[in-house]
Amino acid sequence: MNFEQERQRRLDEIEGILDKFLPKEEGYQSIVMKAMNYSVLAG
Repeated sequence: MNFEQERQRRLDEIEGILDKFLPKEEGYQSIVMKAMNYSVLAG
């Protein structure tokens, strides 16, 4: 396994975990939640 494949695999796993804990983009605060989620997942 090369470095790039392993890095991508780990990145996908971490983003999946983060996605479970980030707030849903709904309700009155949807704009703020979208911005926050984007910032966290932007890398």
